[in-house]
Order: sequence, then structure tokens, then C-alpha cells
Amino acid sequence: TMNNVGNLDDVQFVSSLLRKVFEEPQLDLSEWLDCILSSSVERAHFDILQHVLLQYGEDQIILDSDEYLVMAVETDNPKIVQLLLSFIKKKEIPSQLTYETAISRNNKEIIKMIHSIFPSNRFQGDAEKEPVQSNKVDSSVSPDTIFSAIPKSVEWDYSDKLEGIECLLNSDGEVSIDDLVVKFHAPAVHLELCPDDCRQLIVCQLVREALVIQKDLLKKIGIQFPIFRNADAWPVGSILERTRIGKIPDELDTNVSLDKELADKFYFNDIQKIVFKDEEFAESSLMDRYASGSHSLKAEQLFADFLFSVWTQLCQNEYKIPDNCSLSKKYLHINRSFIQCDKPECVDTTIEPPVFRRCVHDKKNSPTLTHGKMGPVLHFVWKDVLKDLEGKLQDFFLDVDFICPMIPTKDVPKVVMHKVDYLFEAKPVGWLDELAKITDTSGVETEELEDYFRPYTYLCRLKMISPGIVTTSNSEPFLREESLTGVRKKVYLALKILKEITGAKITSYRLKASILKVFPRQPDKMNIGEAVEKVFNQYTKFSGRVGDLFYGVSENMKMKGFIMADLTYLGDCMIKVIKEDSDSVKLLSMAVQLACKALLTHALSIFSFLLFQQLA
Repeated sequence: TMNNVGNLDDVQFVSSLLRKVFEEPQLDLSEWLDCILSSSVERAHFDILQHVLLQYGEDQIILDSDEYLVMAVETDNPKIVQLLLSFIKKKEIPSQLTYETAISRNNKEIIKMIHSIFPSNRFQGDAEKEPVQSNKVDSSVSPDTIFSAIPKSVEWDYSDKLEGIECLLNSDGEVSIDDLVVKFHAPAVHLELCPDDCRQLIVCQLVREALVIQKDLLKKIGIQFPIFRNADAWPVGSILERTRIGKIPDELDTNVSLDKELADKFYFNDIQKIVFKDEEFAESSLMDRYASGSHSLKAEQLFADFLFSVWTQLCQNEYKIPDNCSLSKKYLHINRSFIQCDKPECVDTTIEPPVFRRCVHDKKNSPTLTHGKMGPVLHFVWKDVLKDLEGKLQDFFLDVDFICPMIPTKDVPKVVMHKVDYLFEAKPVGWLDELAKITDTSGVETEELEDYFRPYTYLCRLKMISPGIVTTSNSEPFLREESLTGVRKKVYLALKILKEITGAKITSYRLKASILKVFPRQPDKMNIGEAVEKVFNQYTKFSGRVGDLFYGVSENMKMKGFIMADLTYLGDCMIKVIKEDSDSVKLLSMAVQLACKALLTHALSIFSFLLFQQLA
């Protein structure tokens, strides 16, 4: 129970609970404090850690400074490290291990922070271990320097996905969920030939041409790097599912895989590594660059080589657009270079070498190629190819996720907790962000999956969770196109629209998994709002209740003058959005505060009673 409480990122709840523990003489406060402090440091729960340190102080808190500082450094969160260093106040010098941990994780901000409090001459041998300080980028591009030649991907909206929402609102700012779904569900993109009644013939053709270009790049890449020969790409996600929102598509998700004939050559082990099945293949010329001494796949090398090969074909070799892409040959603009913007929003200087991002200050000259966590990202721009309602020419933008090829294997996927165990044990740089994104799909069971036959080949994904750190995962596929149909599809669309309204930080993958967990059968007997409420009450292991992520309003809505989204009427299939000058702002704010206070007091009393009964 203590461990579960420590994993909660809710400072009010933890504060109230500790007060209850303090009032009960049979409970050991120091034991609870130690557990909560350990969990809050490890999970980087800053507010909880700060509250406990300030509230209970040195009189009641005994810290093993080395253990806690190493744990703090492993979060890669400077705020957590600073908080602990301030609490220690130089009464204990951190061990060499603390400093070596900071050096190994290459976080310049944390290293500088430790130096500022504990002068470097107190550490033996640290001068030799300092990272090289340099802002210069190697002019020669290779797989080893490719991340300096290509900026990190940054997404921005090319169009207003909620255009016209004001027209749907009544005088009280209310709108039905059904009206939102009808208004903002985008027309289908036809990946084959368009039917006669298609109203976006050019858009559909451009999306199809983007897929042709991707396959053509893959073919050329396979000549340069034989490991990518016969790799394949295919569309996935919202365009295929027909679950987009907004008028014009601006992103295309695709999967990419190595030649599936290689499935017999790899297996995925219990420590999240892709391993070669036989020495002969591992030592072959094909795998010369990618086999480690332990015969596991060098995922970082494969990731870098793929990014380098895309850069070579698209940027260095002056890529020639295929002849069967008639619109792209005429209108597609490829920007093969990028300007290194040194403004804080566009460069991460906490690591060495610094990582430049796609510049938000000069969007018109954005490069065509960037890199993301899953691999290359293509930012296609077709100049003056569309006409707006007034007949004016406009550009068409499409971001294509060109992921690093997945590794085929015939091994049945591992349960997701294997990945959780790996992250907690190894704690690679970026592990906490990755942990927060893990979605457990083990409870997903739908009528479409009852007759589901396991595929002959499974695919292991590669993901760069931080610079130079690439993890692999092999998870059970849980979603078929048929799963998001009927009412479930409308619920998913409603959730995507609410995400756009509130700015909720949750992935589409997690939303789908939550819907299918809550509704193994189609929720035909409830309205969409009631169904959304049920999904909101779904809990995820590492990020809490789904509904708690849907609060506030997005930047898009703020630009429209809205300051609040009231989702308390979902059961009636309604929501309310409130503008800053609305008379109901103060009344609604007071009502919400009173309701939250009453619910929190009631919940704490029940939880405390049950908890103490269990402990007794």
C-alpha cells in the first residue's frame, strides 16, 4: 500500500495521508516518509518531494544522501537533483558514484549543478571525465554524426482542426458531442482510386504519391545498405482507420519493416534485446555492422544507418521524384538543408553535442527531413497546389512518419511488464518519459479478436528514447481495423476532439486501448457522452485516470478566446466551453472548487478508514 501511494503524483492526497499517519501512534511515520520519498525521487514527483522535505525537515527525515542523489541523477531531471542538493546543504559530500552517474548520463546541467555546490577538486579524476564542450557541428556527415546534420522533429499545426467550433455553440457556450463528431470528422482519404463523389481528389492523390515516394526511397536505400533490401512500408493510423479530425489531412503514419524473410534470424529476449538465433548469420557480411560481441542487435547502429541512408538519398543525392508522381514532380518542394537556430526553443544544450530542433521561428524554410523518436520524419510541402474557397492558391503540408524498420521475428510478444521491469532496472537516459507512455494492452478483448489468429510474423519496434539510446519492444498487436467501428469509433472521435479542445497529453494508442478495455462489446445502448465518461474512469498504471488528463483548454482554443472547458455534462452528451468575458466564469469556478473540495474530503475519509483497517 505504501508503494502504491508513493507512485501517485498527487501532493494533496499524499499530504493528507501523512497527516493521518502522524495522528496514529501505531503507525511508523518514518517508514512511510522513507517510502514516499524514495518513490517521489525515483519517479521525479517534484511537488510531493518538495512538500515532504519542507513539511518534515531534518528532524524527521533521515536521508542516505548517496543513494538518493544517485536515484535523483538517474531521473535526468535537474529540478529533482537541485532540490535534494539544497536539502543536504553540503553537510555530506556526494560520493564519486554520484558524480560518475551524472557524467555517464551526459547531462551538462546536472553536472554543472553538482560542481556549483561541491567544487570539482573534491572528486578524483573528474577532469578527465568532463564532456567535451563544443558548439561546433562536424561538417562531414556520417552515421556517427547524422544527428547533428538533421534537426529533431517538432510538430505544429498546419490548419485549424477546430475551425468553426464557435458556430456550434448556443448562447450558454454549450454544444452536443454528436454535433462535434459530425462537424469535425474528416472526409475519407482514398488510398486506392477515388470514387466519383470524392471532394478532395488532389489531396487523396498527394497522399498516395507520398506513399509512392516512401517506397521508392526504401528501394534506393536497400542498394546503399543491404540490410534494408526488400524492406516494406504501409500506411497505418487515422488515415487508414478513417478517424481523422479536421478538414485537411496533415500527417501520415506508416509502418516500415525489414524483409520479413529474416524473421527466422532474430528473437526477442526477456531483457528487451533482439538477439541473433545463430552465429553464422550474426557473423555474416550483412550483419557485420549490427552484431555485438554477445550476438545481440546493435539497435543504435541500425537506427543511425537508416537515418543516414534517408538523408543520403533525399538530401545529398538530389533525390529524383518518380515519374508516376505527376503532381509531386510539379509542386513538391524539398528543402535539403536547415538553419541551426540558437534560441532556447530550438536547441537543447544540456547534452553534448547539442541537439538542434526544427525551428519554430522560420516555418516557411523548414527542412524536409527531421528525426523523431521512431526514426526519420518527412515534412512534405506541395507549393500552390490547392485552392481555397475563394479560389486562392495554397500549399499542402503532410508530415510522414518514416519509422526505422521494425525487426521481424516469430516469437510471441512479451507481456508489457517485462519492459517496465527493464526500465526500472536499467534506467537508461529518458526512461521516465518512456515509462509514462507504456500502455498495457493485456486486458483488451473484443468480439473482433475472439476469432483472431496469431500472425506468422511479429515485428519489434526500435525507439530512440534519448540521444544515442535506442530501445526495442515487441508487443502483442491488439487493434484491428474492425475494432474501431460503430459506436466505438464515434467514442474515439469524440475523445480526439476533446483532446484537441483541452490539449490533453495522451497518445491515440492509449485512447484506443482504453476504449477497447472498457468496451469489449459495442456500447450500443448508451449515448456517446456516457461512453466517454466510462473511458475517462479508466486507470492507466503509470499516468493515472484517463479523464484527469482532460482539463484546461488548448492553445488553439485560447487563441479563440476560450479559457475553460466544462466536461461535467458528458452524461447528457454535452460539453460547455467558456470565454473569458462570460458571466458564468466566476460561478463555475466557485462551483468546481467546492465540488472538488467536497469530493476530496469524502474520498480521503473512506480511503483512510479502509487503509487503517487493512494495516490493523
